[in-house]
Parts: sequence; structure tokens; C-alpha cells
Amino acid sequence: MFHNCWGTVMGTFTNETDELARQYSRLSGYRVFSQKDWDALEAEQKTGHSMVYGAENNLRFVEVELRTRYGSDWRTNKKALINTLNISYNL
Repeated sequence: MFHNCWGTVMGTFTNETDELARQYSRLSGYRVFSQKDWDALEAEQKTGHSMVYGAENNLRFVEVELRTRYGSDWRTNKKALINTLNISYNL
């Protein structure tokens, strides 16, 4: 899932998605948004967030927060996305 605009990547705090987030981070240069980072957010910042929806519905995914609201940074994200998908296929 792509979103904007923190320049971070986060899993749904399971071993599998956290590993995928770390891999995506290595390939894209985006910072991993950790459980500690999530816990530090104010309740209002979490309202309506996909992470809340995912937890409520037992969904596992990796969210990529793009660096800007208006650009995809596609060259960086394409490489990271393809390689991360190849890794997830082998998990």
C-alpha cells in the first residue's frame, strides 16, 4: 500500500511484514517506522489509519509512506517493490 508523505515504510508488526518492511527500507532508503514510533503517535494521528483497519481485520501488509504528497519517486519505489515482492514470494 502506498500512502504519503512521511518517507517511511512499516509492516503490520508481524515477523513477516516487519522483515518485508526492513527489506523495502534497505532498497528504497525510506526509514522503517517501528512499533515504538507507532506507539508514540497521538490517538488522533491513528484515527482512520490503515494500520488500525488492518489490526481490526487481521490483515497483513506493508505500508510505504512516500516522501512527498505529489510524487511517486517511482525509480526508487519500483526497485524496492519488485525486489520485496520477490522476497515475499519466497517466505
